[in-house]
Amino acid sequence: MIRKIPITARRARAHATIVACALWVVAAVIVLGPERSVFGSLKWTDFIQFYTFGSVARTGDAADLYDAAAFYKRQIELVPASTPEQYLPVYPPQTALLFWPLTHFSYTAAGLIWAGINVLVYVGAIWFAWSPRREALPDTRLLIAGAAAFPPFWNLVLHGQTTSVLVVAFVLASTALEKNHRFLAGLALGLVAIKPQWGLVLAVVTIACAEWAMIAGAVTSVGLQLLAVAGLLGASTLGDYVPWMITLPQITAALQPRPSQMHSLTTLLRLVPGWPGMALVAALSVGIVACAVLAWRSRAPISARLGIVIVATALVNPHVTVYDLTILAPALIWLGGWIQTEGEPLLREWFWKLVYALFLFVLMPTARVMPLQVSVVILTCLCALVTRSLVQHHKGAPSSTLFSAA
Repeated sequence: MIRKIPITARRARAHATIVACALWVVAAVIVLGPERSVFGSLKWTDFIQFYTFGSVARTGDAADLYDAAAFYKRQIELVPASTPEQYLPVYPPQTALLFWPLTHFSYTAAGLIWAGINVLVYVGAIWFAWSPRREALPDTRLLIAGAAAFPPFWNLVLHGQTTSVLVVAFVLASTALEKNHRFLAGLALGLVAIKPQWGLVLAVVTIACAEWAMIAGAVTSVGLQLLAVAGLLGASTLGDYVPWMITLPQITAALQPRPSQMHSLTTLLRLVPGWPGMALVAALSVGIVACAVLAWRSRAPISARLGIVIVATALVNPHVTVYDLTILAPALIWLGGWIQTEGEPLLREWFWKLVYALFLFVLMPTARVMPLQVSVVILTCLCALVTRSLVQHHKGAPSSTLFSAA
């Protein structure tokens, strides 16, 4: 007979501490090692494409940004060790402006600086998300250990990716919305344009809920970004990017990393291939977007509503790599804070079990050994359960109805 071992806060804290120590020891080995790590990958991995973007912008050769051959040639000139890696220049031209200043440094130094920026953004986001909820979430040691052990954050630092821009966008938007500055919130959310696919759910929610001030802010933000690109790189750069935008659906397969690194509903296509899988993903996506709209229309605190929108966005987004899930960190704190103060005990218990399981199955993705990414199932359950509780609670429905249909 197998004895059930409950996951207490003490055990979760110990588990998180062990995982954090192991992950960051590995990170230190990679960072302090040669340009190509002991695992065979280029140090900072994805950062080479952003470094190349910035270099092209700095030298004024904007025509090379969306010429795949010229872009690759520039890449290996900058970092000869990156020859095995060839990235398609699919990122919007704002990316070049963002990384322009870092190209004044060597690749290794620039990667280290960007890693430091990612760490600072993450720590700041955790602080801003947790500080107003410190009474609801008083276990600071568990918070710190959990934040350090969050596998997506570790991957973000070592890949040198741009998810920290999304983190800044959502945290700033939450701060503005809590003060009812909807236009400013839209300005912040316009930063999501650096990874446009992350704006899909936001667009539906803001239109469905008639958030015209937010929409105006987002449009203004994107417009200012495009003006900056046109002024610094030339208007033709925007035209050069359009063909890449059009062909993205056709080259998606070439952009996808290993299945074990993907964590959105599209991973279900491995379990149910062909048109039945596409129908399943489409139906689930509609349901998840409906959850986001219902949550936003509820009277719940704005941070909890935004938390559901972020979870829904991660699920519906067709291209979510493990480091992109870093955006879930502030969302889980927002949702956890609401659940601890206003959620019913049964939801509280299930929420933290799901969060623990999410950590586990992102650290050890099941798609390595089976055609199902369990993290996607966990996020779907979390989204549905919390949305239902948010809507019912703030309509005055009895808390006992949460699982009555189960």
